[in-house]
Amino acid sequence: MPTNMPFEMALVGLKDGFRLSRPSWGDAYITLSVVRGMSFMRVEGSVLIPYGDYIGMVTADNTFVPWVAGHADLLADDWFVVQN
Repeated sequence: MPTNMPFEMALVGLKDGFRLSRPSWGDAYITLSVVRGMSFMRVEGSVLIPYGDYIGMVTADNTFVPWVAGHADLLADDWFVVQN
């Protein structure tokens, strides 16, 4: 995948399993990836509750959190693939 991508291309990369980042985040360890949906057992009984795919972020302190794009991220053209 190319470097300096717009978000539209970055989203395709995320869906294809690549980890992505932006130089303006200032730390190569801050990355995004797609978490594929699963099911979990409900506490009150034996019902499986599915949840869908979402984009998650590995933060600078190495925690994994759900991520929601801000306006600057959506309009940015500096997305790049993070090599493993």
